[in-house]
Amino acid sequence: MTTVDFAASLFKHYRNYIWSITGAEYTKLIWSDENIIPKPTEEDLTSKYNQIMAEKTFTQLRRRRDRALTKTDKYTVTDWPHSNLNVQQDRFDQRQTLRDLPTLVSPIEDNLMNVWVTNQNGTLQSRDGLIASNISGYFTKGEPSVVIIKDACDFSDSTTHTYYSNIVSVTQHDELSYWTSNTISHYEGNVVSHYSNVVVYDGVNVYTNVEIGEYSNLEAGTQSDYTAVMKSNTSTIEIEGYTPVLIYSNISSDQYVANVHTDYVKIVTTPISNVVEYSNITATKYGNLNSNLIVTPAYTSFYHEVSNTSIRVEAYAALTPEQRTEYTVQSVPAITSNLQSFYTPQTNTNVHELRYLDGSGVLTDQANAVWTARQVECIFPDS
Repeated sequence: MTTVDFAASLFKHYRNYIWSITGAEYTKLIWSDENIIPKPTEEDLTSKYNQIMAEKTFTQLRRRRDRALTKTDKYTVTDWPHSNLNVQQDRFDQRQTLRDLPTLVSPIEDNLMNVWVTNQNGTLQSRDGLIASNISGYFTKGEPSVVIIKDACDFSDSTTHTYYSNIVSVTQHDELSYWTSNTISHYEGNVVSHYSNVVVYDGVNVYTNVEIGEYSNLEAGTQSDYTAVMKSNTSTIEIEGYTPVLIYSNISSDQYVANVHTDYVKIVTTPISNVVEYSNITATKYGNLNSNLIVTPAYTSFYHEVSNTSIRVEAYAALTPEQRTEYTVQSVPAITSNLQSFYTPQTNTNVHELRYLDGSGVLTDQANAVWTARQVECIFPDS
């Protein structure tokens, strides 16, 4: 998954507004209340970032295309020594395809581009050259190349790759509990329910309550004797599986009951599990782990039973004939690589999108197809 650079979207599209962002998370974006437009959504910034990246890849494509055109400028010189008119026309076609390239390919990352190629001139091997096909919008194998193919293409509907896997480590994850919350209501402002004042009669508090309309008709001096009684303008909602947690604001205790919003939380528990890490290698690297590869050559050793030690032939040759009688000759076999035994063959199948074309290049079904086309990754010849 590609990481979205929200800051890039903001700099390009919202540079005249007040905002700040720390890190790469949308939640870290602070949008000033002074801005006359609402805070852009995460989806909006993601879409704008994708547009920026698409423009960047097309810009890179055009720059490389222009360099390729410059390299072929010499073939347009009137007196350039083309071997024949067909070769001259091939060069003209090459340059025209380079000019049209931005409309024929889909640029992707790392200077790669996706193109549709046909099997008009056969299957393709890695780094085969491609030229424009006589079917509009397609390429086919040929020279002088405009682009070259990255991987082989035999126009089959799928490709199966073999690789070899070896378990490196197994890490146990203990049972884990975490909390997930669902905020149902959030109190955004006190609502006045009524006004109340207290009069003390013989040590007893007697409350007099008036409605909002009555309060507004009281004189200012009288109003000062009353206190507004607040209530929440939201209600709690029961959610199955969640436990309500009340969170209070920091107002005085006689009013805090009205200042509450409710979060509903529940505990989610994941079971004990093992995380297995694998070391994967290609078939070529696996072949290099040949079990017949000699790591240590075979040699002859001389064992002395009394001291339980062994010596090599150089030390044995320096002994007297009498001393040699105390040694037993031993042949130590060669040590060979056995790493292949630690790897298990695995396969990975990639399904390819194919297009079936009739003789004029119109899409048809497989039964009536003259040509087959597949989308492949390509690079410029000098990459």
